[in-house]
Amino acid sequence: CMRGPNAAGLLLGRKDLVQAAVNCISPNMGLGRPMKVGKEEIIGCLTAMDMWINGRDHDAEWKEWERWLEVIREKIVKVSTVKAEIIPPGRRCNYTPTLTITWDQNTIKLTDEELRKRMWDGEPCIDICYRLGDSFRSRGTAVNPYMMKPGEEVIVGDKLYEIFSQNIS
Repeated sequence: CMRGPNAAGLLLGRKDLVQAAVNCISPNMGLGRPMKVGKEEIIGCLTAMDMWINGRDHDAEWKEWERWLEVIREKIVKVSTVKAEIIPPGRRCNYTPTLTITWDQNTIKLTDEELRKRMWDGEPCIDICYRLGDSFRSRGTAVNPYMMKPGEEVIVGDKLYEIFSQNIS
């Protein structure tokens, strides 16, 4: 969750493994030669690392993410059969709290995929997770606050509420 460029990263670990990777990069002709990282990605990665260490209040950021998810949760559970719960991360990537959302599809005539498509095709376009799988539940949808900006929690909550409300049978 450093929020650096997608085309760059840090290689950390045992010295012998890092050295093995170094042997595959420029100026050597190893596997990594065609995958060189540009100066823009290097500066972006260094900036993200500096912000990670010196510029971000991780606890405040986490609390803000939880607050955003709670705003969404409070809005959508007003719709009959919609259940939503903020859960801790279950994996190392995109390490954020997540809002899981389920509903009775006999009452709200909407599949997970249909909800995602309606959110994606709407104005503004909103991307949400669907088909939660084993890491959350066998069915349902999730909202991850990782890429949200302040105020977008209201937009997401309002759109979810609107779609759920329109599909009650």
